[in-house]
Amino acid sequence: MGVDGAWSKIRPLVSGVKPEYVGTSYIETYLYGVDERHPAAAKTVGGGSLYALVPGKGILVHLEPGNILHTYVQLNCTAE
Repeated sequence: MGVDGAWSKIRPLVSGVKPEYVGTSYIETYLYGVDERHPAAAKTVGGGSLYALVPGKGILVHLEPGNILHTYVQLNCTAE
């Protein structure tokens, strides 16, 4: 099945529940070639994951194959 998130065209076929914003947003980023281009970030994360969390916000990072840091910035905020 091809459900691809909150606003998928398939979602209404499998559930009558409507998506709603609950106060948390995620911004997804990637850093490529981290050993060469972003050595400080690569050293900080190391070979695994890094979580920097405080109430209402956070940064979550993990190392992916291919020398890539996959990052999420999480913020609690209103929809506006």
